[in-house]
Amino acid sequence: MLEEYLEAPVGTWIIDHKSDVVNDLVAAFTLYRTQLATYAEALAATGRVVAGVALHWIRRGQVVVAARGESRP
Repeated sequence: MLEEYLEAPVGTWIIDHKSDVVNDLVAAFTLYRTQLATYAEALAATGRVVAGVALHWIRRGQVVVAARGESRP
């Protein structure tokens, strides 16, 4: 389920919150790339321009972002 999205002038940003305990945030981000891409496709189907996706690592208090079309964050 898509948890959160943010409308910005450049498009919509998808934000997903994760509570996993991870050491390498970028490597962990890649584990969720398919899930985030599915959210982006669903939101784009509503006519919104998806600017990118972000994972908020709750336990770390950090966010990893990837603009739409980037292969890595």
